Amino acid sequence: MSMSECVKGLVAEGAIRKDQGEKAEALYERHFNRLKHEKGMMAAASEATELTMKHLRGEAKAAKRAKISTAMAQVNALKDMRTYAGGMGEGGLFDPRSLTSLAAWDDKARFMDLEGQHEALRATYHSTLDSMLRETRAKVLGKVRAPALEEDILAAAYGEKVDDVNAVEMATAAKKVAELARQQFNEAGGHIAAREDWHWVQDHSGDKFQRAGFDQWKADVMGADERGVPILNTSTMLDNATGLPFEGQAFEDVLAKMYDDVVTDGRANMVIGGMGEGKALYNRHAEERFFAFTDSKTHLWYAQKYGKTGMVEGMSRHLDRMARDVAAMQRFGANPDATIKHVGDAVIAQAARKVGREPKPRAKLLENPVAAVKQTFAPDAVDRAQAAASELQAMYDVFMGKHDNMIPKSRRVAAGFDAFRAFETSAKLGGAFWSAAPGDMATSSVTRSFNGLPQWSMVGDYIRMLAPTEDSLAQRQMLIRHGAMASDWAHSGAEAHRMMGEEFSGEAAKRLAELTIRASALAKHTDVSRQLFVKGFNAGIADFAELPFEKLDPKFSAAINRYGIGSAEWDKIRATPLEPAHGTQWFNPMAIEDTAVRDAYLRMVHTEKKFAVPETDLRTRAMLAENFKRGSVFGETMKTLFLFKGFGLTLMNTHGRRALGQGGFAGARFLAAYAVRMGILTTLAGAAAIQIKNLLRGQDVEPMDNPAFVGRAVAQGGGFGIFGDFLKASENRFGGGIAQTIAGPGASTLGNAIDLTYGNAAAAVRGDTPHVGKDIVKIMRQEVPVASSLWYLRPAYDRLLVHEIDSVINPNHDQDEARLLERYQDQRAPMFVPPGTLLPVRAPDWGNAFDTPGAPENKEAKARQQAKAEAEAAAAM
Repeated sequence: MSMSECVKGLVAEGAIRKDQGEKAEALYERHFNRLKHEKGMMAAASEATELTMKHLRGEAKAAKRAKISTAMAQVNALKDMRTYAGGMGEGGLFDPRSLTSLAAWDDKARFMDLEGQHEALRATYHSTLDSMLRETRAKVLGKVRAPALEEDILAAAYGEKVDDVNAVEMATAAKKVAELARQQFNEAGGHIAAREDWHWVQDHSGDKFQRAGFDQWKADVMGADERGVPILNTSTMLDNATGLPFEGQAFEDVLAKMYDDVVTDGRANMVIGGMGEGKALYNRHAEERFFAFTDSKTHLWYAQKYGKTGMVEGMSRHLDRMARDVAAMQRFGANPDATIKHVGDAVIAQAARKVGREPKPRAKLLENPVAAVKQTFAPDAVDRAQAAASELQAMYDVFMGKHDNMIPKSRRVAAGFDAFRAFETSAKLGGAFWSAAPGDMATSSVTRSFNGLPQWSMVGDYIRMLAPTEDSLAQRQMLIRHGAMASDWAHSGAEAHRMMGEEFSGEAAKRLAELTIRASALAKHTDVSRQLFVKGFNAGIADFAELPFEKLDPKFSAAINRYGIGSAEWDKIRATPLEPAHGTQWFNPMAIEDTAVRDAYLRMVHTEKKFAVPETDLRTRAMLAENFKRGSVFGETMKTLFLFKGFGLTLMNTHGRRALGQGGFAGARFLAAYAVRMGILTTLAGAAAIQIKNLLRGQDVEPMDNPAFVGRAVAQGGGFGIFGDFLKASENRFGGGIAQTIAGPGASTLGNAIDLTYGNAAAAVRGDTPHVGKDIVKIMRQEVPVASSLWYLRPAYDRLLVHEIDSVINPNHDQDEARLLERYQDQRAPMFVPPGTLLPVRAPDWGNAFDTPGAPENKEAKARQQAKAEAEAAAAM
């Protein structure tokens, strides 16, 4: 039987797809044409057939492994779901909430969740890279601190002679953890072949590919560097199909496929009519390992011209992607979409059978209106199951980046809105550090108390860790080695993601936003706060290591038990030897021998960390992404409206969900106690943030003896501080009214632009006096990235530069300034640093916060307020 007939038979039997059959025939022709000149026609045909069938069997074996992995994941997922909330409830129905708990934290689930496992794997990978991350951490402007060290690390990875011993150790550690990630990927059902000529990750930029074009990119890749050394060592690059070096057109064909895959994220070469998007999960990461560069210098040359990031950042991002994909396959198998559909269908079908078999008496509206309305509108078990299945799929899609990476409806629309949101972030978030720091202290205190951890040492630890000293750097490095991670050092952009719920896709947009977040100290604050929380958990293990599970503090034992750590697992944890460092004994979770127990511990620590230092969670991100299509005008507009609002939603979706998740009378008591503690601490944090911002503006602290201030403190502490501004004045801190605030900061920017252009043109047409100068100054004060935003640059920028420009181009400068001063005095928070200067005329009036004003202006303001109120009352009569 000829090869062609054999392939046609396999296609007809359904053993392989038609496109696979076509590839098999093409592969046979390549083998046959290579062999026929050496062995003759008959022998060549026989050997070519054997080699082609061997390749098909290899692919079939990989596909079979993937099917087995997926089937096991489906069984394990259903098994775990049956244990949700202590076991299947009345009637044996799956609780629909058990579906979404497969993807994200739920206090009633004792099993592995996707998001938590991703964090556990990331912590494992980061722990090996502690020295490299510290030494190559970015400067404030985002530049690599030690570019020469990066080059030495890369050279050492290639086995080249390097004088720096540290660089050799860092390269060895990086290659070791990359190999660990590859092995875990394959153990979970993936297929990444080992290669001796792979030295470092290859991070390709689709934008740079497109700017160069395919022909130029191909010429560069197949050419040489400035030394005349070929970029690629093609002799060691093997064709995956033949297992032999590439010949003739085959290499150019693979380059064309690779180019298209990178530019289109795999869509250009997807199977037409096939299910799913892009490449199969178990076949990912091919582009990151395809090239074999001649040496480290050619690799660096390519990375600088066509890479997305620097060398260390590229490795960090590669490991983050590997952690994401390994976690997805460990939870859902090699074909996660199939597993997600399977478990969703199982829950829906079970609920449908239950509902279909039960009688449904209808309540009459007039006899029992409450029951009638409930029967009409309340979702039944099927509705809840369908909603949960849909939410699980959305959460997985967001987790895997499908919403962000899929081809948008319009690339230009997506890129434009991305740039606009990055602009808004840079122009509006420069002072977020002073909101985040007090708020995170409050949520950390609540979370530590809930988990039975000490609370009062964290303020002193925070101050010491935030200081730029060698000791703080060394302790942070140790904490990374102990599983605390370092998003800031790893250049992951997680701090921007925390505040906005998304990562910007455009390189320039991303750098602009990250510059402001890094320069404002928000990035370092976030990382230090997270690391200190992990330190608190690890310290708790060291303190309790001598106690059996039954003797542990009830809060602490409940905390670890929520993540499936019982008596047996606790014994394995406390058997881990402590490590001496910095004058004390430390628990290092990376030394736990049992991998499953180590992962459970890390899932616990990093899930609770997100309560202590809140960030936009998977549920909130899924809710936004599912409803707002990337690249559509409506979807991008809505994402822009939600800019800076996701943080408050996250608090409700984490702490609020936890507080409401308890049932019965004990649950009601817990809810009350939790809500009171959370409310008091976040309100105090909000009050502190408001007063700090007043001082930064050169104003006295505000009186706190009125409900309006308390309301603003509540809103500020709850993550919606911008809405609290309306309890003080009719404009928010960026100059917009309530409608603009609901519409987001972008509406304020758009309104300022319209006022400057159309508004002044319309005024001129009407014969009114335009306010061009005033509107220009308003934009300078509110819309200039970095300068008008960063809390330590803004005073000089606003009081010296903008104030002087305003005095020249705004004819109403003196009147506007007088009205501003009068408004501050009426609000009983006058300025102790006059406009136009950086020097205070007096010390801040601290007593004003408690209505004990020491400055004459405050007394005058209070008297003026009282007189104004009396006049309004008399007029009303």
